[in-house]
Amino acid sequence: MKRYLAFILAVIMIVSSCACGGSPDAASSAAEDPSGEAESTASAEEPSSAAFDPNAIIDAIDETVPMGGVYQVHSITGVKQMAEHPDAKFKLLRDIDLGGAEIAPAGTQSAPFTGQIDGSTHVISNFTITPGEDGNTGLVGVLKGSVKDLIIDNVTVKCDENTKSIGAIAGVNEGTISRVTLTGGSMTVDKAASGATIGSIAGTNKGSISNTTVAVDIVCSFAGEASVGGVAGVCEGGTMNYAEQDGILEITGGSAKKSGLIAGSTKDAEIKACAFVGAVNTIDGKLFTELVGSDEGSTIEKCLTRDNGREPLPENVQKLRDKVVDTMYAMGSVVWTVKEKLYHDCTCTLTACHGIFYPGMIYVGMPYGHKGASLNRFMSMVDEDNVVIDWAYDQESFDTYDSYMNSDCSSSLFQAWATVSNTINFCRVSGELPTVPGGCVPVGDYPWELITSYKDKETSDLWIKDGVVSEESMLEAYAQMRKGDAYWYRIKAGGHTRMLAEDPVIVRDQEGRIDPNLSYVICHEQGATHQEDNVYSSWKTNWRYNLAALLSLGCFPITCQELLTGEMETPQAQILGGCDGKAGLFTGTIKANYYLDEVTLVIDDEDGNEVLNKRMFPAIGRVHDGSDGGGGADINIRCYDDDFDMAAFATPLQDLMMEPGGVYHATITAILATGDIITVKDYTFTNGTASAKAD
Repeated sequence: MKRYLAFILAVIMIVSSCACGGSPDAASSAAEDPSGEAESTASAEEPSSAAFDPNAIIDAIDETVPMGGVYQVHSITGVKQMAEHPDAKFKLLRDIDLGGAEIAPAGTQSAPFTGQIDGSTHVISNFTITPGEDGNTGLVGVLKGSVKDLIIDNVTVKCDENTKSIGAIAGVNEGTISRVTLTGGSMTVDKAASGATIGSIAGTNKGSISNTTVAVDIVCSFAGEASVGGVAGVCEGGTMNYAEQDGILEITGGSAKKSGLIAGSTKDAEIKACAFVGAVNTIDGKLFTELVGSDEGSTIEKCLTRDNGREPLPENVQKLRDKVVDTMYAMGSVVWTVKEKLYHDCTCTLTACHGIFYPGMIYVGMPYGHKGASLNRFMSMVDEDNVVIDWAYDQESFDTYDSYMNSDCSSSLFQAWATVSNTINFCRVSGELPTVPGGCVPVGDYPWELITSYKDKETSDLWIKDGVVSEESMLEAYAQMRKGDAYWYRIKAGGHTRMLAEDPVIVRDQEGRIDPNLSYVICHEQGATHQEDNVYSSWKTNWRYNLAALLSLGCFPITCQELLTGEMETPQAQILGGCDGKAGLFTGTIKANYYLDEVTLVIDDEDGNEVLNKRMFPAIGRVHDGSDGGGGADINIRCYDDDFDMAAFATPLQDLMMEPGGVYHATITAILATGDIITVKDYTFTNGTASAKAD
């Protein structure tokens, strides 16, 4: 206590000195000069901010001496005191990175931890808990006191052949564990005593666990008998409320083990609102869904588990879904800059469509606009350093080149789907996507006609409120979505779409009902403008939304046909009706069975010297006349071409001087939306011959 008082007195003296604005020398100098005009000195400058550094003050506290009966913990020294003084109180003063250190459990069967660990919401990170000498292993071996308000990150829990009870927080809990969060933990139990108890929070719980969330991966592979649970191995006479496990649970030797997603075995316990939401829950490689392995006289209610029961998709289906998601991510993650101020404008009223791109800013993802460019088109507008090329700045208007650079939420979705699909009848209408299926099909059990009948409503969730479709059926529809599917909402307001980057995470209660607050999707989307420091993007990639939000927005889950079947036509392209090279012109039409992204014409002279290398992009903006029931003409409607008129090369060919009678070689290449590069013509011709054909 004397050391503590001396330390406080020293701090007060430092602060008092700083408050006076100078040193004793400065003060005496002023006293000798009655005018108060003593010459200023360096000592009269502002005090150093180091005197007020809270970390410096914390570092000066002795962790081996309790202050007011409480050990003040700020380093590994204080953490190790927990094992040396199991009857004391401990309080964390700041986050502590233990740098991979090994820590022995605090508290044993003969000398349990009866004190208190108050984390004060601070973090202890990067350490390993070694096996307890008496077989009880955790941050606390045997807990009869309390652990609260603590965050643990990246902890490894080891065990050996003598391990009896193992948990990240406590081997055996007979006290209280509350408001504890553990992320990035792992237990690899390849050795343990027969009859061991293993859980993420506690091996054996006879006390209270509440409001605790852990993400501990448990891999239990030793051959002996054991009770293994996602939260606790055994819960006897104790309580567990609002305890959630988000790590994996992988068990082998299932016949010798009692295994449950919440607890391996329970007796006279009270378990309420606990959850297992990890991505893996297997015994000997097979899914298991039991909340507890065995029970005697316990109350188990309102518990939730992640639905991991969906079968893997066929390989061909998964391959197509991976491709569309990778394409969507690539469009949203490309990094680019400008070297001059670049004006960005659009005919719509969305904020994302208007603005200026500035030098010094970093832009992530293709810019937002309504022309529907592909990533391939965008990359034609930047140099090898991903800086927008020179000619763009001369146009003074984004509209002159935005067909090369930008897309919006629905056209980016289309561009991704078009890498595998040629069945999409895609035209932009008032709600961003077609009001007729045309290759875009619903996911789940709801009538497609809802999209038409509610497209003029203020919010599309009215069809749920009107009782046309129940919340339960829409939640199940969301649960049927898979990676690469999408959903569409807010139709009258212009509409918005998001693509699922992964399969949805679905959490169900004990009756099998979906919990919309814990269930969620991870999405890629364009149109979500945000800026952080000097980085700007109109995209969000890998953003999480729970199903409750989808319900409130009235989202329609959709997909394209190929993502259901996994079958797509073999990409093909050919040239029809010409390309004879007469008089330096090229004729004919390129026709493909997928949307055309680019056509390239390369001409070499007879010596093999390249005289022309020109890439052209088929038109992507066309006014829709409403003839297919899409809702009438709209200047923003986009259709995408699967043919290309070679006459488009007439202008670049005007600048090419080919010798009359000269022999040239031409290669015409088509790049499809699928990414396939197809040579549609490769031939030699003689320039200026009226009937010159391919040789």
